[in-house]
Amino acid sequence: MLEALKKYGSVQESPVDELAISLSVFRNHLALIDELLHEFDAKTFHSGNPLERLVCLNAAAEYIQINKDMENRFMSLSRKLKAAYKICVPSGELTDEETAKAQFYLAIRSVIYKQTKGDAPDAEIMNRIVEKMVQEAISCTGIENIVNAESV
Repeated sequence: MLEALKKYGSVQESPVDELAISLSVFRNHLALIDELLHEFDAKTFHSGNPLERLVCLNAAAEYIQINKDMENRFMSLSRKLKAAYKICVPSGELTDEETAKAQFYLAIRSVIYKQTKGDAPDAEIMNRIVEKMVQEAISCTGIENIVNAESV
């Protein structure tokens, strides 16, 4: 089949070649991230309840952000892992363990990306905005009656 794809297919690589290369890249980057996080215990993410999984995910993001070099390396590796994952998932070639690990690492990537790259205001700015809103609500001169729904 591979020969037929090469002979009758386009000049570019065939989807079969691309899948084989993508699987290799995916597994290589998965192993590199495994090595980067070898000291982090992710058991609760894979077997815990939703709250335990969220706590584990946040702990993993904090672990990766211990230093900037580690964060940059993780983000670079996970970006390439994500690209290969998108190609490999539909093929059905990935094991359940590989899929679970990839989803964990991509979830960590998402958390870190949203914390560092997004345009959302940080906690300090949000606290000032909320404080200002509370001050405006307290200093409001108009008083409105709140009618109890049961008495109406």
